[in-house]
Amino acid sequence: MKVAVISDIHGNFKALELVLADAAAQGVERVLCCGDLALGGAEPAKTIDFVREQDWDIVQGNCDLMMAEDSDLNAQQKDFLRNLPLQKTIDVEGVKVLLVHGSPRSQTENIFPDMRAEEVEEMIKGVDSDVIFCGHSHRPAGYCLSKTVVNAGTVGRPLHGETYACYAVADFNNGKFSIEHRFVDYI
Repeated sequence: MKVAVISDIHGNFKALELVLADAAAQGVERVLCCGDLALGGAEPAKTIDFVREQDWDIVQGNCDLMMAEDSDLNAQQKDFLRNLPLQKTIDVEGVKVLLVHGSPRSQTENIFPDMRAEEVEEMIKGVDSDVIFCGHSHRPAGYCLSKTVVNAGTVGRPLHGETYACYAVADFNNGKFSIEHRFVDYI
């Protein structure tokens, strides 16, 4: 089963649409979302309403909590964001997967692509999942350590003037998996 892992949409509905079209072209059957749906983009309410209608596995990002507490969203949108879980463990084709926003320890802890393996190992200490998917830093990363750790990057708010969305495609098959980052230009 092919799974898309997205994070940090930040109200950029155009980028989300293009990422989902690319994921469909890759044969993706399921979407996992590591949070931060709306803050900062042009279409936060539209993005939240769209995501609410989907059958996705999703966790709360730090910006989701901020939007739920202090924004112009309606009550249903705020309740949706407020009630998202901080972490979610799922089984995909016999692989135990943990979804978080920042790290297993904190919504706001970054997993960057240039970290020492020992730092990442400390962040995932005690986690019994096979794969950990995260976002928050807006920078794609991957580590094959005691667990596989993948930062999906950002769909809607790239850093440093980049003009592409980034997400991950994971291909699960009978307890085995492969993962690749995909980049989608939206400008």
